[in-house]
Amino acid sequence: KEDCESHLKLICRDPGIFTYSCSIVWGYGTVTEDAIVNVGGPVPPVKPNLLSATSSQDFCREATIEWTMDSISYTPETYYVKYGTSREFNNQSVIVYGSEDIHTVDKCYTVQIDGLSRNTQYIYQVIANNSVGKTSSDTECFIECSTEICTVEDPDGV
Repeated sequence: KEDCESHLKLICRDPGIFTYSCSIVWGYGTVTEDAIVNVGGPVPPVKPNLLSATSSQDFCREATIEWTMDSISYTPETYYVKYGTSREFNNQSVIVYGSEDIHTVDKCYTVQIDGLSRNTQYIYQVIANNSVGKTSSDTECFIECSTEICTVEDPDGV
């Protein structure tokens, strides 16, 4: 059995980024390996990715909103859809609870909203919320009980 020593050294370079240097000394020489470890505190949620808004063609009073979350920033996270016929978003869906597994990636979520009016354009956003803050998806639209394509007007007129 050969004699050996190991050393672990922490080098702080920038806030939230730490370099750990590990060296092992065997009887015949030194082997050093560095590993970069990013350590960060809680952050607001990542931006929800909207997939679709599907209007119910059977009842013409409900729609299903679908989105994905690329990752979980900090648990617990909750999501909801705010929607309306104007950018005031005077309605809100039920709250959907996100995964508590911080390693979850590309998770798909859906929520059904009801009480909608036939042939009415609705605009909506998905809001991701955790104890650090909120993040909104892009704003999209759909027309209830219609196959027409809608567009969301830019509030700044750009």
